[in-house]
Amino acid sequence: MTPVEQIVKILSSAGYLELAQPLVVANLRFEFASALIAKERSLDLVVLADIVTDRDESRLAQKIQALARALDLTESRRSLTVVTVNGDLSADTMEALVKVCRLLAVGVLPSEGEVQYLRDWLAVLLPLPDLDQLTGLADWKSELNAQLGKDPRTKVIDALTTASNQGPGSVETVFASHLKAELRKVLQERSND
Repeated sequence: MTPVEQIVKILSSAGYLELAQPLVVANLRFEFASALIAKERSLDLVVLADIVTDRDESRLAQKIQALARALDLTESRRSLTVVTVNGDLSADTMEALVKVCRLLAVGVLPSEGEVQYLRDWLAVLLPLPDLDQLTGLADWKSELNAQLGKDPRTKVIDALTTASNQGPGSVETVFASHLKAELRKVLQERSND
């Protein structure tokens, strides 16, 4: 599966609809590797540009600038995002593009973990994960207390979590205090032997 096909698959599974090519805006035709729109949750227009196919960077920049202008003339409310794959753009081309669109320059995919790599690059376009999975992170102290129970050996952890409300300096002070107390006990036991 090509990188463009993988991106289309990822975005389609997130609720994007692939548009027919060539893309027509204000009676102008634009040919890209692919174009997708978000259905209901946003007004994104995502255009995929394959650097292998669109080798002429200046032509690619002109095409995207013309698309942005056409969207502007039709008073479209869609935000334009351009995703480039299979190569890197020059700094000048990137600078020209970011003036008219959001640019996600994916580049060449790694040999392993390419799906996760693409998901990371496309994260700004994807819906947030299910918040039920994040409840433990939101209330980490309750989760920690539930995991530890009422074990008396958790005094240090209790003291450190309480100190965390006052910042890192407080945590360091409490930790140092508990460490010194434990060291004193060990040294006193050795001197009694």
